Amino acid sequence: MSKCFCGRPTGADWKYSRNKFHTNVCSRYCQLTAEKNLAFKVNRTFTVECYACSNTFALKSQYNHSNQRFCCQECSRNVLKVKGGRKHYVILTAFYEARTGLTAEDIFTLSLRNTFNIKGPRGAASAIRKWVIRGVLKPEDVGKGMAKSYVWNSDLKPGEVILRYGQ
Repeated sequence: MSKCFCGRPTGADWKYSRNKFHTNVCSRYCQLTAEKNLAFKVNRTFTVECYACSNTFALKSQYNHSNQRFCCQECSRNVLKVKGGRKHYVILTAFYEARTGLTAEDIFTLSLRNTFNIKGPRGAASAIRKWVIRGVLKPEDVGKGMAKSYVWNSDLKPGEVILRYGQ
């Protein structure tokens, strides 16, 4: 089992792991720390924006706060109670946080780590297609014979997109 630079295990059993998006670090907090080339410190906080309402909050290293993407439980509930909200939130967050394009195969692999099911890469492509039509994702040009790759194309955050187009 591999370990994050903070000492926590990464990717041991994906169904029970709190971090489902990044494979080389244990949390969003460690991802931000690594992106900024900082040493891990327990008492450091990052100011980040809520994915639903754009309020800012402090992202902390404690285990129960290190993957936080919403400022409060109300924002989280509002996004996840939309029909299909959890599945689409995970898919959109993956695209939002990805630095490069993702394919339907990547999203299918991500779904295997989560508690919802997508029936193969074609099922993932179907879920992605909804967001391409709405202009949230856009296809990237790739070589002939290669899987189509998609990138984030919106000024909104994943929770805001779900709240706008959900219901």
